[in-house]
Amino acid sequence: MRNLLTVNRAAMLSVAMLVVSLATPAQAVEFTGVVQLGGTHGVEPQENATVRLYEATTAAPTLLGTATTDQAGEFTVTVPSSTSTSVFFLTADLRGDAQFVSILGSTLPSSATVNELTTVAAAWSMAQFYRTGSIAGDSFALQIAAGMNENIVDPVTGQSSTVLLTSPNADQTHSLRMTRSLSNLVTACARSRLIRLAVYAVTRSERERLPNTIGEALANLARNPAQNVSTL
Repeated sequence: MRNLLTVNRAAMLSVAMLVVSLATPAQAVEFTGVVQLGGTHGVEPQENATVRLYEATTAAPTLLGTATTDQAGEFTVTVPSSTSTSVFFLTADLRGDAQFVSILGSTLPSSATVNELTTVAAAWSMAQFYRTGSIAGDSFALQIAAGMNENIVDPVTGQSSTVLLTSPNADQTHSLRMTRSLSNLVTACARSRLIRLAVYAVTRSERERLPNTIGEALANLARNPAQNVSTL
């Protein structure tokens, strides 16, 4: 009888511990980053930019957290987990309707930079998933595209990736120069609404839909690079 009571008590204790473990939420993670305008020289931190961290899905992305940048352009977002079965990405709304993007992959990096080059990389790597102002698609396919993103830009520093900075790229191909030229175009779009609208007008989607953001405009251009070449 005593042994039976001992067994019952042990079983009840195990069940209680399981219930507690299931009820306890996963430990939150503080994710930090910076929003910048400009290249290697003359970088301008973007104060009061609205930053949103998303997890991509097959439809509308899931918003995980929102923050506003401080005077140094820095932000902190608290998220429930640092890993995803899909991919994470950031958007940063600057002055007016100018928006930058950064693809982070399936695991959050130590920190992130959101700037012109991360926007170019996001548009080109995610072009087939970036059609309606948002990024959506199959999780496995998105993870492959996120790997391509890292071949273009380092999401932590916001600088050109090692792949583009070393042979057989670097000064041996046009890839590095092209991404930096496109980044200059993004800078102009961010500084001037007139330029931004002019770029939108010549980077329509396949269905002649005007883009809503700089990233969407570049994604349209990536899918149809021959459109309005002379104007651009």
